[in-house]
Amino acid sequence: MPIDEGSCQPLKTNTHGKKAMSKVSPESFDKICGAISKRINEKNKSYSMVFVGEPGSGKSLAACSVASRVDPSFVKNPRVVYNTKDFIKQLSSMEKGQAIIYDEIGLGAAARTCMSQANLMMAAVSPILRFKNILVIGTTPSRSVADVNGRMVLNASVKMKHIDFGRQGTYAKFN
Repeated sequence: MPIDEGSCQPLKTNTHGKKAMSKVSPESFDKICGAISKRINEKNKSYSMVFVGEPGSGKSLAACSVASRVDPSFVKNPRVVYNTKDFIKQLSSMEKGQAIIYDEIGLGAAARTCMSQANLMMAAVSPILRFKNILVIGTTPSRSVADVNGRMVLNASVKMKHIDFGRQGTYAKFN
């Protein structure tokens, strides 16, 4: 289910006062987001990642959490898009350090159309990533939406398992 731009909030805190994110400790989550932020803001290099998993596995929630941590302006002005045209349009107006989420890439599209959209997106993203110094996050049910060239520009891929509502966390494997 696509995220509602108004509800794109970071992961909540559990009853023990710790941030819930995957099976990763709050300290590790902070280190991951800190490394992404440092790459963008100090090393002047963009960062791109994808969250992969079935609907309801926590992809969008995790994407919002990372985007909100790396880009504080994201909470008040979430840049969440659902199609390639809006994604490319939004990229042109982004500033250094900002984050964008392309939610549910390829959802509902035929396999060939989905591959075409993903490749068009990656062709647009590649040159922009070299100069904008931004965070690009995608969510998708399957990594196969992009060809091998598209996957090569990814800095990270996160395979989502499920959401644990009782512990207010998601379970995932970070690659």
